[in-house]
Amino acid sequence: MLAIVYSLKYFKQYLMGRHFKVRTDHAPLTWLRCTPDPIGQQARWLEIMEEFDFQVEHRSGLKHGNADAISRRPCHVKSCCCRQNVETTNVNEDQTAVENEINVVYNHTVLVSNSADEGVPVIEDWSLEGLQAAQERDPDTSCIMKLMSQSSEKPPWDAVALHSSDVRVLWNMWPRLRIWNGVLQRKFESSDGLSVSWQVVLPQELRAEFLTVIHGGMTGGHLARRRTAASIQTRAYWPTWSTDLDSFLRKCEPCARYHRGTVPRKAKLCTPPVGEPWIRVSVDITGPHPRSSRSNQYILTLVDHFSKWAEAIPLRNHTAPTVARALMTHVFSRYGAPLQLLTDRGSEFESELFRELMRWMEIDKLRTTAYRPSCNGVVERFHRTLNSVLGKAVSGTQRDWDERLPLILAAYRATPHEATGMSPNKLFLGREVRMPIDLVMGLPPEESLKGMDTHEYLIKLHQDASESYQLARKHLRANAERRKKAYDVRVKTEQFNVGDWVYYYYPRRFQSRSAKWQKSYIGPYLIVRVIEPVNCVLQKTAKSKPFVAHFDKLKKCYGTTPAAWVSNERQ
Repeated sequence: MLAIVYSLKYFKQYLMGRHFKVRTDHAPLTWLRCTPDPIGQQARWLEIMEEFDFQVEHRSGLKHGNADAISRRPCHVKSCCCRQNVETTNVNEDQTAVENEINVVYNHTVLVSNSADEGVPVIEDWSLEGLQAAQERDPDTSCIMKLMSQSSEKPPWDAVALHSSDVRVLWNMWPRLRIWNGVLQRKFESSDGLSVSWQVVLPQELRAEFLTVIHGGMTGGHLARRRTAASIQTRAYWPTWSTDLDSFLRKCEPCARYHRGTVPRKAKLCTPPVGEPWIRVSVDITGPHPRSSRSNQYILTLVDHFSKWAEAIPLRNHTAPTVARALMTHVFSRYGAPLQLLTDRGSEFESELFRELMRWMEIDKLRTTAYRPSCNGVVERFHRTLNSVLGKAVSGTQRDWDERLPLILAAYRATPHEATGMSPNKLFLGREVRMPIDLVMGLPPEESLKGMDTHEYLIKLHQDASESYQLARKHLRANAERRKKAYDVRVKTEQFNVGDWVYYYYPRRFQSRSAKWQKSYIGPYLIVRVIEPVNCVLQKTAKSKPFVAHFDKLKKCYGTTPAAWVSNERQ
């Protein structure tokens, strides 16, 4: 076991990232990695071995002579029994296979990578002879090599005028070209002028494999463009290497699916307007919170988009019957049914019971895009305010939060909202509510209401409501334009059409997996329908269930994709 650990450490730079075999005549080592409860030094050695991809293969001692011979001093006695003929056929075959493998690695180790390394192919021949043959087969490099073999002087323009653009580019670099050991090379100087290297002019047939190994192999590691470009410039050149690199990086699946940080914005902000109270209402569930003295753990929150009137109802659970009963008892029975009800995709809101309640109340049920909480931003922003006030009002045990909730809501409704410039009480009830401080201070009622009969009061109430609504619409419009302008500054608009293949951002967490190493984009998916202005319908296969996704969660797939099943008429 110590020999295996020592060899893995010594040959680490050659074995890391490759699948290999460890042959031994010690049979118990085949069960080495299956130890149920390793402890002490054995556990530490096993931890080192887990960094490598290998399998242990047992071989009998008679067939293991190639390794045994290294650990034994040669015997000079001709009549010694060690020189007796033994079965060496299998040994010779194994030695021949090992020697062939060593020769392959020796000749091509600069650009060879294991075929199991995420699509990186094994390049067959990158020796000088292989490069010479490839350049001779390529019409562009062979043309330049033929001209250089005829004369060291730069040929006239007429000699390359009828050839491709690559030949003409290489012709312009004539003083920087040379033929070394039969291979066409180009002189490259670094930007600081401190280093000079000779680049191999790669023919067309080797460029794709070269980019794959440079970017994804041991010399690349799927690093970004700057590092990959530096690796290319120190080894090879062809006239279109920069554009080819950009196209290759867009098609690299591991790079396209991995993303850390904030997802880039690809669609401008949409602010659907609302002109009157109770037109559109947002509903959400927040929790679980600390269990209160009344066994409540969740809060059902509701916010009107126009007046910003808010309701918060404590709940013991958030099942569909509990949520439906709370809405019917505390909201619909008091203020009536809104025209639209916006919720997320929680199971309590997507249940059959809740759908039947919406149909019976004739409410247009809306739901947010999947994993897009900002679509329900009105109530999400209210959660922030509610939590900040609750944190200042609850006791040290935090078990009285449901008792503090009604008073906190009364204070929230009585204060002017930043978006409308007026309090929710004024816009929703048509008047300001008398607070306890007003009664204690003995403030008189409004003078304008004295001497009015019922008809005059209704007319005035209607006029005040119209003026308040008009002012609130003006403030809401200005606030929406301000938020949209600030949001759209960082938007890089990207167009998605029916028939495009895209990756979908799905940062799901898994147990025993690091989120830092997780590929956040899954797919590819096919866009089967576009829902203007910022949504589309995705489908992975022709028989899979389609779903709606926001443009911000999409990334175009430029790599290999299946055949599209969307008809040409729909595209």
